[in-house]
Amino acid sequence: MPYARLVQATRVAIDEAQRSTKNDLVNAAFIGYQFAASQGALKSGMNFQKYLEGMGLSDKTARGSIKQEKEKAKETAARIANLFNAAPVVKETSE
Repeated sequence: MPYARLVQATRVAIDEAQRSTKNDLVNAAFIGYQFAASQGALKSGMNFQKYLEGMGLSDKTARGSIKQEKEKAKETAARIANLFNAAPVVKETSE
């Protein structure tokens, strides 16, 4: 098999694996959405499409730019690091 054909076949296999994984995640999200809706845990007006967007599983393009998403991720990481660093250190004993 020529190398170019191998690369093409690999790309097709990876794309199919990603599509299959996304479908599995969307199916699981639907079950979660149904459960949350039955328990009254969703905000009013929350439909399944908005639920998927909130989980990052929507096919819609992101509203924010990559720069905004990057800044948001950095802020979240800094907040988590601060929480981690503020946690008390507990010394374990071997008693």
